[in-house]
Amino acid sequence: MIGINNGVVELVSTIPDILELEGLDSLRHSLSVAYLAKLFATKISCNCQTEAFLAGLVHDIGAFDIKYHDIHSNDLYSKISDKKILAHPLISAQIISSISGLAGLADIVLAHHERFDGLGYPLKRSFEKIPQESQLVRVADSLSAKFCHSREFDLDKALSYLDAESGKEFNSIILASVKNAISDKFTLQVLNDFDLLNNEIFRTIDGLKSPESLPVNLPVEEILFFLSQLLDAKHSYSEGHSIRVSNYAVLVALGLGLDRESVEIVRVAALLHDLGKLGVSKDILDKPASLNEEEKELIRQHPDFAVKIIKKISSFSCFLPVLAADQEHWDGKGYPKGLSGEDIPLFARIVLVVDAFDAMTSDRAYRKAMPLDDAISELEKCSGRDFDPEIVKVACAIFKNLDIPKSPREKSF
Repeated sequence: MIGINNGVVELVSTIPDILELEGLDSLRHSLSVAYLAKLFATKISCNCQTEAFLAGLVHDIGAFDIKYHDIHSNDLYSKISDKKILAHPLISAQIISSISGLAGLADIVLAHHERFDGLGYPLKRSFEKIPQESQLVRVADSLSAKFCHSREFDLDKALSYLDAESGKEFNSIILASVKNAISDKFTLQVLNDFDLLNNEIFRTIDGLKSPESLPVNLPVEEILFFLSQLLDAKHSYSEGHSIRVSNYAVLVALGLGLDRESVEIVRVAALLHDLGKLGVSKDILDKPASLNEEEKELIRQHPDFAVKIIKKISSFSCFLPVLAADQEHWDGKGYPKGLSGEDIPLFARIVLVVDAFDAMTSDRAYRKAMPLDDAISELEKCSGRDFDPEIVKVACAIFKNLDIPKSPREKSF
């Protein structure tokens, strides 16, 4: 059994919210795979229900930049040439390996597209070289991808498919138990009723909590690294951006004379500030032209998306006011609530200034980076309108003395 504590359980509880930002198809698929994989583990009486469930839940976590229907086409193997699709088990395994309580799932996720006959990917493992939990996730993944699209699970076709792929895609030894499991009346109800499926998933997640375990026992930096990898997987422009914003925010917080605890809150909140953009498509964020009103409205929702994810992690509650308000403007014309002046939390006002500065001094799809002096002038011009004047004063004094990196992918200054 993998070592799992309540901190890991809290992080796991954010996964459905993260998947929902990618789209309802992705969410429903991962929930179905998690539910079925655990069910299959129970039916074959192996002591791996938790591993099978969690691996099913996170198996596609590294596929954020791939459209759902591209990765779950009718032909799951022979016609695949897209390197992003072929690499997604590797990326998913690498991301979850960064969480100590989930690292034991990495090899299971890595092998979830391997076939029993050795014709899968990415490493072409076969037979006993494929972890048993991976074999269960493979069956669950195929059944979900092929027979849950219509929102009505076709049992007869599913059973025929399992028979046809026995000894090829799937290990024939486990299929009798699998067929028995999916023929169960309650299983079919769950697969055909999203609300019931969702309830079963969260009932299982709640069941992982230990009453003896402390509520917070997962290092903050592990959570941050995990979430940052998800964002980078979807939006390559973000690589380095949040780190620079965090670095700048720390300097401004120090320049304002904030205490050590406040500086730490600002540092972490700045690292998380773009998390809600998991819910914004790459096409919108990388659009080389002006956004239309519909696209702008989706962008404006990203603080709410971030809050929805982070509120599940009790140790991150102090960051919620910052994430909820880091796009509010001094004059009240920001979003999402139109707060103004000192009604905007101080830490959010800091993040807004440094975020704008880094955006101006970094290359983006729609423009080249602005020279340092021009960016500082723009901050000063917007002081008292978009930005808190005192924060702009301190920030500009700091920025004038920094050697700002030319590449948007520089890790820090």
